[in-house]
Amino acid sequence: MGLSILSVPSGTNIFVDSNIFLYVFFKHPVYGKACHTFIKRIEENEVIGFVDEFVLNEVFHKLNRDINCKPVPLFSCSGHCCCKKDTRTPQ
Repeated sequence: MGLSILSVPSGTNIFVDSNIFLYVFFKHPVYGKACHTFIKRIEENEVIGFVDEFVLNEVFHKLNRDINCKPVPLFSCSGHCCCKKDTRTPQ
């Protein structure tokens, strides 16, 4: 059995894969709450999380494909949003 996401020691540098973000965003019934708690630990600098452009691309692609989500430029984000729903009607 692997390391539980909730038992990652404080101060650990850890790579965060796309599934963690997607489980939170889509409120996964099994993993969603644990992943949300883990992301909160990163926000509070208890754990140091890293992602790369491939993870961001995968997350944005999945959100765009599954819920028609439009990415928002990073400089206009509050840090808690990475996209907003695109409500425009296709032409």
